[in-house]
Amino acid sequence: MQQSMRHIGMELRKCLLVFFCFVVRVLIAGLWTSLGLFFIEFQEYFSVSIIETSLVGSVYTTIVWTSSIIASALSHRFSFRTITITGGTIASTALLLTAVFAHSIQHIVCAFAFTGFGLGIALLAVQGVIVFNFDKQIGIANGLTNAGVGIGLFAIPPLVQLLIENFGWRGGTLILSAIYANISACGSILKPTESEIQMRKRHKHHKDSSKTDKTDLGYVEDSKGQNTKRSTRTFSKFKKSFDFSLFSTNPNFIGLFVCGLFTGIGYTSVIIYIAPKAVDEGMSKLNASYIMSIIGICQVLGRILAGVIVDRQHTLKSSIICGITTALSGATTFLYPIGNSFAFLASASVLFGVSSGFFNCLHLLVGKEYVGVNQASGAFAWFQVAWALGSFAGIYMQAYLYDTTGSYLTSFAVAGTFQILAGLSLLIGPCVKTGNRLLKRRHERIGEDDKPDKDTKLYPKDSIVMRKMNYEMIKDSMTV
Repeated sequence: MQQSMRHIGMELRKCLLVFFCFVVRVLIAGLWTSLGLFFIEFQEYFSVSIIETSLVGSVYTTIVWTSSIIASALSHRFSFRTITITGGTIASTALLLTAVFAHSIQHIVCAFAFTGFGLGIALLAVQGVIVFNFDKQIGIANGLTNAGVGIGLFAIPPLVQLLIENFGWRGGTLILSAIYANISACGSILKPTESEIQMRKRHKHHKDSSKTDKTDLGYVEDSKGQNTKRSTRTFSKFKKSFDFSLFSTNPNFIGLFVCGLFTGIGYTSVIIYIAPKAVDEGMSKLNASYIMSIIGICQVLGRILAGVIVDRQHTLKSSIICGITTALSGATTFLYPIGNSFAFLASASVLFGVSSGFFNCLHLLVGKEYVGVNQASGAFAWFQVAWALGSFAGIYMQAYLYDTTGSYLTSFAVAGTFQILAGLSLLIGPCVKTGNRLLKRRHERIGEDDKPDKDTKLYPKDSIVMRKMNYEMIKDSMTV
């Protein structure tokens, strides 16, 4: 009886963890996907070009993803609960300052940079919570948690637009600062698990043992070598914290990194500019926010289906499913420039939402597949860094293409191309591995065919050789 109650308590705690991580993902994704709506308001309020406005999205997105690698290093010293609470506090405070003190586009850029930092470290923390709390059901848990991204896409953009229409962008941002303070409240429930505590203890033990190793830390006997000792020790800690070894020891991880880079260029550009594109072509701002909602609700379906498929079938690996769906989402991106009616954009958004929902919740599992659970957090952090670099370049590039051509046709075509390349980068490794396995099997069959026959003591292919020899002998005799 006591064991059954303990089991029920553990399962209930896991459900609560999934729910609160889900809420955090809703809030983080919601603000990111609402940037396009803020772009329109900032451009009108400050009378700036789309290139200047795009700097807000570029900096914000870059900070969100690159701060995750800082959170990966912090996770060796602080609990995921502490990191989540801190990130939520920073993001909420930055939004509050934006509403009260921002009087230029430069102020907006700085404030959204701090908001992105807070949300970025909270994002990696909730991902780490899923990895350390689930094993057998990690696919479903990860899919449900990442479904929060789809709900954020579905619920937050219309909410943001309604707040802007009723309270202005300053009043709307002020209300959002109060809403995003709930990230800190959600973080308070993320109690460290035994595996998380043991991971942190192992890191601390490794750190303490490294201090006694004078050779590894670069100790020198003379007093002039103190700076060398200190700098070598700092570099050693930095290298171990940020998992640079992944680039030299795991070729598959490089494919994941390239996928993140190209996905940042393609997928982020679509999410940021789909609302401005719709408004630019005559659609109302509220209807443009509904397009984002359609993408969001379809992403929920895609993420849940991805989690179920990964857990129920073992034929296709996560990397193959992720690569195929990433390429499919890139193909659907080419549909957006074709039409401008609400019905057509909604239909294209259904396809884009389902396919992007699949690959977005599989990146963490692909990292775990490539590098193992112990380095999965570091691999996902590097993936987010690649995504950040791609997002920074992609958002600015799309704004430049629009200012140059006066249309979003070229912008979305370029975004779709990069998205297809991102999917192919994940498929190269499995294809090469499959090809090598087929070649190995072929060589094994050839080796079995070349074994001597037990009865005749001749090789099966020797009959062909004997026929050739007999032909040459008959030819020679005829010549003579």
